[in-house]
Amino acid sequence: MRRRARWVPVDRWIDGRLRTADKMAAWTKGKTGPIGIDLGAYRVRVVQASHDDGDLTVVAAGEAPAVQGSERYEDRFRANASALRSLIRDRGFRGRDVVVSVPLEAVRIKNVRLPSMPERELAEAVRYEALERFQTLGVDPEIRHFVTGHVAGGENDQLEVVVLGVPRDVIDGLLGGIGDAGFVCAGLDVAPLATFRPFERFLNRAEDRERTSAFLDIGHDGSRVVIARGGEIAFVKVLDVGVAQLAAMTARALSVGDDEALTMVCATLSHGESRGADGGAPEAVAVLSAIEGGIEQLAKDIGLCLRYLSVTFPGMRPDALTCVGGGAKLPLLIERIEGQLGLRTRPGQPFRNIAVGDVLSGSDRRGDQSQWTVALGLAMKTICVRCSTAAGPREEVSA
Repeated sequence: MRRRARWVPVDRWIDGRLRTADKMAAWTKGKTGPIGIDLGAYRVRVVQASHDDGDLTVVAAGEAPAVQGSERYEDRFRANASALRSLIRDRGFRGRDVVVSVPLEAVRIKNVRLPSMPERELAEAVRYEALERFQTLGVDPEIRHFVTGHVAGGENDQLEVVVLGVPRDVIDGLLGGIGDAGFVCAGLDVAPLATFRPFERFLNRAEDRERTSAFLDIGHDGSRVVIARGGEIAFVKVLDVGVAQLAAMTARALSVGDDEALTMVCATLSHGESRGADGGAPEAVAVLSAIEGGIEQLAKDIGLCLRYLSVTFPGMRPDALTCVGGGAKLPLLIERIEGQLGLRTRPGQPFRNIAVGDVLSGSDRRGDQSQWTVALGLAMKTICVRCSTAAGPREEVSA
């Protein structure tokens, strides 16, 4: 008999409006939160944190190879249930409450402009707009939105609104998969918002409220751009180019299999320009030639995001791009993006000012942590944390 997932009300799968620290639901002192589960294409990562008087501690973390299989996310979740249960049992996780990301391929994200109006009327207007624009979502989809700011429009100012839509059957299927795996769903989220959350805690100080921060999450099947003003997201965009797309270009150009192409791309991009793409080895040169157009397209798409933002909200332009995700571990890819954008890049450190103890492996504790960003962001979904003065200087907020 299929187990029914126990879950919070559907309207909490994502905040109706992105919250500042004052609006976030506070934990009781020292309480351990739910388990954030980031089910990626090749790795599954899980993180759990606790909160005590503004201080965060990672109480458990673990990762394992993801089981390959069905394209349906809920089926993949079931296929990985055994590995998840083993991780949670063996790595000291507490409880069965989890926060999971809705599969990004099922999420529709759109910026719309609407006249200023009361919140209830705005919600109705947003749903009408979403149903018109997202006709592929089927019957009774879940629609959520948040306002990113006011856009000057003569006598009638308009609201810039980010609208997110997910098919109802995707939500129901994911809840079923979570329940079948033996977990309790404490919340659902979307990856771009989870990406921003570990850095948000540094951006709610008065001196940062007008500061523009930009984040690039380079994933396997695509990339995500998140731009914020202070601690509030101002722009979200899902881009088509990720590491898998670069590998597909290589496979076609060099007539090799998908797995071999992926290995070749990662090997080529794992060295910076100073190494000359592995000394100019013929294979590396061939790979770079095959993926050059994909990297250019990714940089162009990021540039269009920045341009849209500067036109919509004049004066908003970040001074750097914080890179996270698996692709952030590929120095040559980041250097090429930086060169084409003319914008400084820096690696994201999601665990900055968080006590991690020995719960991370030695390499992750000492080196790159960017691939843990989404899992940590999911684990932090219900945390209320103010950034203390110990957070560090402004210029290092995202680093």
